[in-house]
Amino acid sequence: MTRSVYAPGVDAAGVDIEAIGPDLMITARESHFVRVNWPSLHLEGAQRDYQLRLRLRLDFNYPGMYAEMHVGVLTVRLPKRATAEAETPLRRVA
Repeated sequence: MTRSVYAPGVDAAGVDIEAIGPDLMITARESHFVRVNWPSLHLEGAQRDYQLRLRLRLDFNYPGMYAEMHVGVLTVRLPKRATAEAETPLRRVA
């Protein structure tokens, strides 16, 4: 499974990906540098965070996940977990 998430203004260091049970939580924090002599008037204008929670099944291989960030687009690749039925061939008896 491949999913792309648009998060403009976010670099790779500001992305956290966490798997909690069947949920995949993606949090992207926009880095906004404010000059010392230019204080921010509104805190919400200084930093914007993106958060996405995807409800997935438990049949994905979360340790095998691969993610990359390129020009504000986060691409997450999540391979399916190999099931025990797929690993052993079926045998007919009788």
